[in-house]
Amino acid sequence: MTLDGDYPTIYVTDGPEYIQQGKMVSIMDRLITKGKMKPVIAVFVDARNPDDLRITRRNKQYSCKEGFAKFFVSEMIATIENKYPVRLNKQDRVIQGASMGGLNAACFGIMVTNEFADYPCIHQAISTICVRSEKNMQSIMRFQLRFL
Repeated sequence: MTLDGDYPTIYVTDGPEYIQQGKMVSIMDRLITKGKMKPVIAVFVDARNPDDLRITRRNKQYSCKEGFAKFFVSEMIATIENKYPVRLNKQDRVIQGASMGGLNAACFGIMVTNEFADYPCIHQAISTICVRSEKNMQSIMRFQLRFL
């Protein structure tokens, strides 16, 4: 596909948890239906081993690993951009996560700065860096407002 599409993209680390516990899909659907959020393509990233879902790979992947960042950009983003009608610029792409996934989002903000507009993260240990930074909070709000 690789033509510039209609939808911004949000990559969500710890995707199964956001779907099951966070009810993110139903919340986004409701906001879109009510006209309070523009449609997006959400990619819920699953860190579990696809051959055995009881085995998680999140500590290996989400611990600021340069190899995972390179894989994410060269394979994950490239695959999504080739298969789905997503916008191709960084201003319409965000990665977010909670806990270790939040750390991953923050690391991506440092390691692959040219790929994401913002990197909201929810991580108790680094929340001062991720969320309470006024500059980062303004960036997050600007990005989220584009979806409203």
